[in-house]
Amino acid sequence: MFRTFIYVDKEKLYSYMRQTGVVSLSEPKSGASKGQVSATIPFANLAGSYEKRIDVEYVKDLGVDFDHFECALAKRLGDDYFDFVMSSNYDINTVPSMSILRFNSPFSIPEKFDIINVTEQLRPILLETLGADIEKKQDKELLEYYLGNASADIPIIMDLEDIRVSANLHTSNLLERYTELEEYEEQNVHVLCKVIGRRTTDTVQIFDPLKDFIHLNRAMRRSKGFNDDNKAFDKISIEGPVLKVEVIAMYK
Repeated sequence: MFRTFIYVDKEKLYSYMRQTGVVSLSEPKSGASKGQVSATIPFANLAGSYEKRIDVEYVKDLGVDFDHFECALAKRLGDDYFDFVMSSNYDINTVPSMSILRFNSPFSIPEKFDIINVTEQLRPILLETLGADIEKKQDKELLEYYLGNASADIPIIMDLEDIRVSANLHTSNLLERYTELEEYEEQNVHVLCKVIGRRTTDTVQIFDPLKDFIHLNRAMRRSKGFNDDNKAFDKISIEGPVLKVEVIAMYK
């Protein structure tokens, strides 16, 4: 299959590959080859053994590894893997937690999530935590610099037929620019993800800027300066029920 990846969490991908018994062809391997050698020279007989070290390193190919992983998942279909792209016989409301599922859907970023505004509000923290070298950069470069050097999260929502699905994308795993993600509000993408849990309350919180975007610990989130009425730090909630998932990969 000829894919174009939008997002891949490689750490999770290779971890789940190992759990399904898939060996990555991207991993370097080495071994030794042993044998016997003999030769005859006039007036002398030579015999002995040799050992030749063979080092092989496969070129990393994410697409090939991903194909092997999806083939391994197909063997677990209906057990702990549910493919809503190939079949509509499953009920997404009964898929157990920790299962992997695949579906086809557009996705959107909540309007309340203003990444530029949040970044500007957190500028003093960024300057302190990222170091003085960022001070040399222009304001318009700040966002790209931060996203390229941190694991900030971006909330996304997918509306399926029976339930809303929410997830946070780690910016370090994006294979496209943040500004290009808005085009996927109008086109389907394949989403491979693991079910984290289901929330059935009327309102479900899906994003906390201080926790998910800047990854502050609890003590810092409760400190003075973050309890003010700053709209940039507002938590984002949506109407339930909500299926929370961990995205492994998104591709088209």
